[in-house]
Amino acid sequence: MEKLEHIGIAVKDMSKSNALFASLLGSEPYKTEDVTTEGVRTSCFRVCEVKNELLDALNDASPIARFYVINGEGIHHLGIAIANSNGSMVL
Repeated sequence: MEKLEHIGIAVKDMSKSNALFASLLGSEPYKTEDVTTEGVRTSCFRVCEVKNELLDALNDASPIARFYVINGEGIHHLGIAIANSNGSMVL
């Protein structure tokens, strides 16, 4: 393991979550994106060297929608960077 690259956080309301994180961290997200193939909207905040990636479902079939029905909002996954055989970092 080289480093913790990102923390994926499932949220139910991206607007409210963006406002909360912006208020807590003192900055707006540096990137937002709809990933329609995964049925998810993302919003990214940097904290030190770690990306905090908010994940909101675009539809009820999204893995994120299923996650927060069972678990509620919160940490969904951790993205770990590792070195491959030639020394390059991969996620």
